[in-house]
Amino acid sequence: MLDASEDFKREQRIIRSGKVTAKKFRYTYGEFIRVMAKLVEQYNATPQNGLLHGLSPNEAFEILADNNDPPIQFNNELHWMLAKPSAANANGPLAKLKEVWRRLPESNRDYWRGLLSSPQWSQSQIRAEIFEKFKIKLSQNGKISLFRMWILDQDKLDQEAERQQDEERKIVSEHPDWTLDRVREEVLRRSYFRSLASGDFKFGLKVLSADTQGRFKGREVSLAEN
Repeated sequence: MLDASEDFKREQRIIRSGKVTAKKFRYTYGEFIRVMAKLVEQYNATPQNGLLHGLSPNEAFEILADNNDPPIQFNNELHWMLAKPSAANANGPLAKLKEVWRRLPESNRDYWRGLLSSPQWSQSQIRAEIFEKFKIKLSQNGKISLFRMWILDQDKLDQEAERQQDEERKIVSEHPDWTLDRVREEVLRRSYFRSLASGDFKFGLKVLSADTQGRFKGREVSLAEN
């Protein structure tokens, strides 16, 4: 945050102190989406100098449109293509190593966590150990760094999932009339605020993405049973 304004840094210090909630200075995720959409709408309707010569982007889009080359529509097929990982990445050694990690017992994971963080093991030695144990050959030392960061993210997401489950049980006991969707929305809202308060905005987005992908689906069963 070295390039942030002094006001922003001051606000972050206040948020982290716990004196105020993040919402006092920051948008919620839903508010951000609405504000950003409004800004884009205003910009597109405002005349621009330069290449547009006083036209607004909306006007230029209509006047300069090429009927023989219409814009691509963001349909379901395109959405699927963009969401689908490339074959090279999906079947690559790093992807295979991640799949192995997901199947490992926690005791084995602790061994690899210690190895990956040990200054006594070089990346080339770790690569050799991975090949020896799993027959997965990582061709670059940089892959070890990527794998290490991925594990840290997974551990944080697992901790957040446990925290969400505790919060959900508490919310259900406090609001037994709430639907599961409303409970989930409140839990995600609190999780997102925590990420804002810590300054880890990217993790907040990962939590939302993990929820969308069903990482925290198991909680709905536990809620339904309460």
